[in-house]
Amino acid sequence: MTETDFIHQLKAQKRASYSKLLEDFQHKVYGTCLSFVPNREDAEDIAQEVFVEVFNSIDKFKQESKLSTWIYRITTNKCLEFIRKKC
Repeated sequence: MTETDFIHQLKAQKRASYSKLLEDFQHKVYGTCLSFVPNREDAEDIAQEVFVEVFNSIDKFKQESKLSTWIYRITTNKCLEFIRKKC
């Protein structure tokens, strides 16, 4: 399946596409969160927020970049938002 097909399935809210999204990106997102926030529980919470944001915002994804880049940007923003709130 191409990335474009995968994105169309996500936008169509196919249950299997969400499972594949988690399967493909869960470790990368969590690892990125851990690099910003060394507390495992906080990193898990942020990672969960990232996937909720991805699910809720997939219709806004313009495909001007790769899906992984877009998810990484959401992850980074969520981590920075968490750090700002903690300080």
